[in-house]
Amino acid sequence: MHFMNPVPLIGLVELIRGQATSDEAMRTAHDICARLGKTPIEAADYPGFIANRILMPMINEAIFAVMEGVGTAEAIDTVMKLGMNHPMGP
Repeated sequence: MHFMNPVPLIGLVELIRGQATSDEAMRTAHDICARLGKTPIEAADYPGFIANRILMPMINEAIFAVMEGVGTAEAIDTVMKLGMNHPMGP
C-alpha cells in the first residue's frame, strides 16, 4: 500500500501486487482503503509505481526550468499551484 502525502488530505492509495501477493491480500488492502475512506488503484510493481513515475519527471523539469532561467522558483511554484491546480507546487 502506497499512501500519498499528506496522508490525511490525499484520498488515493496505490496498491501494488508483488509476485507472491495473494488475491486475499489484495482484497484485504481494498477493504482497508474503504474503511479509511481512500480510493485504491492497482499499479504494477515497477519503479515509482504510477504516481511517482509521473511526478518525478515533473519535479525534475521544474528544477531544470529554474536552472535554465525560465522562471524563478516562486514563479514556477505559482504556475503549478494556480495554473495546474497542484496545491503543494512541483
